[in-house]
Amino acid sequence: MNRKTKPQPSSRNSQLVQLKRAIVELSSELPSVATSDCKRFKKEQLLNILNGNYVDISTTHELPEELVKSDALNSFSHLSAMDKELIQCDFEGPRSSHFVSVLDIHNAFDSWCGTCALEPSKQIKLDSGLFNPYGCWRRSHTSGNLGFLMTSELKFGSGGSMFLSNQRTFVSSSFAAQTHGRNVVGSLEWESDQLDPSTSMVHVVHVNTQQSSEHDELIEIEGLLGQQLLHTRRMKEVSRKSSKYNKLRNERIPSFLAEIIKSTHDGWVIDGPSKNSIGLLAICIVNNGCAFAETSAFQTTIQNLSRELRVKFTFYNLPEVSDYVARHLFLDKNHIPDGTFSLVMVLDPLIDLGGHSI
Repeated sequence: MNRKTKPQPSSRNSQLVQLKRAIVELSSELPSVATSDCKRFKKEQLLNILNGNYVDISTTHELPEELVKSDALNSFSHLSAMDKELIQCDFEGPRSSHFVSVLDIHNAFDSWCGTCALEPSKQIKLDSGLFNPYGCWRRSHTSGNLGFLMTSELKFGSGGSMFLSNQRTFVSSSFAAQTHGRNVVGSLEWESDQLDPSTSMVHVVHVNTQQSSEHDELIEIEGLLGQQLLHTRRMKEVSRKSSKYNKLRNERIPSFLAEIIKSTHDGWVIDGPSKNSIGLLAICIVNNGCAFAETSAFQTTIQNLSRELRVKFTFYNLPEVSDYVARHLFLDKNHIPDGTFSLVMVLDPLIDLGGHSI
């Protein structure tokens, strides 16, 4: 059930790496969900760290069953003493009739959290009123302390080059306040219009296939210089060149976006907030009347990659996106104008309870 394929790191993920570092640091201090039990657990865990009693759970063994079941042990003092139901894990795993500790679901990842993410009830659906389908402390992030929304735009340069620009990262005011002055992540923003900020981890790339590039601007200048000589013929030539150039340029969009998807997935597997991160949970296209996004050449490339990565791919028309998801991810006509589309990459929000070292 493990979807990891020994990926290689990519320099494209510098912002994601910074976000990961911030999330790992904050996850050792702040509760991931807004329940009294999670707050108590985090308080006691933080006290242990301050007292010098922090133990790397990767080197920790399970406690004797008789000790776990006795009244002598504080159930919040060790992950081996905490029942998985305490962290609101609702997955029925291979030993659901026996006591399963929080340490168990970390160590036996493929049998628990890894398999849970593949359950039909846990699939990401943009047309649903619930974007994050998890309820546990490791993935739900109802506290709004640890999630983010990163947005970018696909831009065209000279010579047919492409790059991501206008990268912005939206978080909750709590996330921004906690990272202020720590020098662990770049510029962060928060918007009062965003519903439930920092409750998921998502990268959205907006694409306008009709945007001008440096090549288009050069053609326009040439056209202006030649206005006095055969103006009408010149304009037809400019239109022909621009149309041909845009066609050739757009043919490279599928492979470029596929590279972005793969590098994002691989980067999160290698260096996500949990050592067990499975990368992307979902790949979605949200289209607002862009004919190019509906072509088989485009969709086949993305579909083939999603099968390779074992990540579900779904195509949506903008009106199909639920109002909640639209306001959570800024997927509306202001951000996806007529004739454009957006690539939505949903990252695994899994964290290790106690820090990245688990």
